[in-house]
Order: sequence, then C-alpha cells, then structure tokens
Amino acid sequence: MFKGLYRSRMSFDDVGTSFDTLLSVADDWSALRGNTSALVELYDLIYYYASIVYKKTKMKAWLKANRHLSVLDKMKASDLAFSLLVFENYYPKWVAEIKVAREQEGMKHDDHQGADTRVTDKEAAEDLSSKKKRIARMKLRYTKDPFAKKKYLESGWTPEGLKRYEELQKLFAGLLRNKVAWQACKDGWDSYIEGKRRDDVIVCWVPKYHSQDLDGTSDDENDSDEEEGFDFVLEGSEGGGKGELS
Repeated sequence: MFKGLYRSRMSFDDVGTSFDTLLSVADDWSALRGNTSALVELYDLIYYYASIVYKKTKMKAWLKANRHLSVLDKMKASDLAFSLLVFENYYPKWVAEIKVAREQEGMKHDDHQGADTRVTDKEAAEDLSSKKKRIARMKLRYTKDPFAKKKYLESGWTPEGLKRYEELQKLFAGLLRNKVAWQACKDGWDSYIEGKRRDDVIVCWVPKYHSQDLDGTSDDENDSDEEEGFDFVLEGSEGGGKGELS
C-alpha cells in the first residue's frame, strides 16, 4: 500500500482527500455512473490498495483461472472497507515516510555528484534517523500505540476504528447490491487498466490474458513487483472478504 502512494507522486496536500469524491456519492451509488472522478477514485482504491489485501501473485493466479472475470469480480465489501480504513489510518505516516525516502534519494544523488559534503551528510543522516524514530511513534487515527503493552489477543484497532470499518462496510455493501451501478464500474475497469498500461512509468500489474495464448502465459506474468498482503483480522464485524475485521 505504501508503494502505491509513493509511486503516485501526487501532491502531499491532496493525499488526505484521495477518496472524498467517491464517498460523496455513497448515499446514492447510482450517481457513480456519471461521476468520472468518483469512478477513478474507486478504481484507484482497488488497483493500489484493495488488491493488496489478497497479494498480487494470488490475484494474478485467480485472474488466470477466471479469464472471463476481472479484479472487480473478486472484490467484496469487506475488502473495500478494510482498504479504505487502512488508508485513512496510515496515510499521514506513509506521507512522512515518503518525505524521508525522498530526502534519502536526494542525498544519494548528491553523493553521485562527487561533492565533498561529508559533514553535511552526517548531519542530514542524523536528522533522517531522528525523523524515522518520530514516525515510528506517530499517533494514528484508528490504531493504538504500537509500543504500548496490550492484553492477550487485544485488537490493535481502537473502538472508533472498528466503528469506522462497520460504516464503510455498509456503504460498500450498498454499492455491490446496486447491480446497475456495480456493472457500470466493471464496464469502465478495462478502460482504466488500459490507461495504466499506456501512462504508468511502472508496469501495470494487472495481467492481460488472451484466449489464443497457447502456453497459458502472458507478457505480464513475469512482473516481480510484489506487495506484502494485509492479513489483519479484527474483532466485531461481518463479511466474507480477505480484509474483513472479524
């Protein structure tokens, strides 16, 4: 999930509002069909975040076995809800980590220039180390202090986080029940992915299978750009998706 945000290279000021337009139509999902911005936000949520719940290799294997289906056919309300909850909780930390990562990139670039900046580099390295420690201790919106002692089997999510998950799950369950709106989302997914194939500097991870493939492979299957999956399981919810809180 961190990599998706890092690669987007979007303005840090815009990160917190990444899915506001999508949520603005949640009271009437039928309006999603005519709202391109909301649709793109839904696709971004699925492409960069929800799919990681399953891990990309497993998602690719599922797509290979179900070539007549798309990534959206795999999604459940719990997957979308969990992914958005994780995003809302962690994006401030991700932004801070990205800023540090880009500072490190700048330091490496300076080293390649051959400039004698040993004293400055030492101070910068110490500053980055201090920033990383502060980031590790950063208070997040829906999770408890990771360094605080917890009771046996105690959830790391706060009651507010569990409540927010239930709210999001109900919202997305409404979208999946709206067959017309959800079909419209499926219809537009291929165009979104084609755009990724044309425009992304990173190889699009969604494989493009062809029925005429003789060896059962595609050019995209060798993409080693794997993300870690999220297997968090929390108390107090219903739903059948990989990202459910149960």
